[in-house]
Amino acid sequence: METPYGFCPICGSPGISRERSPFGNDRCEKGHVYKSTDSIEGEKELVKFLTDRMIIAMNFYLNITANKNLNVNEINLRNRISELYGEIKLHPSEIKKLTEKQ
Repeated sequence: METPYGFCPICGSPGISRERSPFGNDRCEKGHVYKSTDSIEGEKELVKFLTDRMIIAMNFYLNITANKNLNVNEINLRNRISELYGEIKLHPSEIKKLTEKQ
């Protein structure tokens, strides 16, 4: 899937508009506004971006769910990650692989 304006660096959605100025902004389908120079060009870069983002979210989720003394912001963020990616359940071997990469 190619788009003329690349993909959003915030959410990965296709860009739908670009300002016509030297330091203009792009806007994605979800309404995020970002510098045109920050847009993700091409599918390979998008897949890498989404994979990296998912690994970060999973690592964070696993860390805060292991901690029993969560504050309100951590609980809200954990719940938001669950909304975005679903309940994250990994096999122990997958958890080991993720933690070895850190």
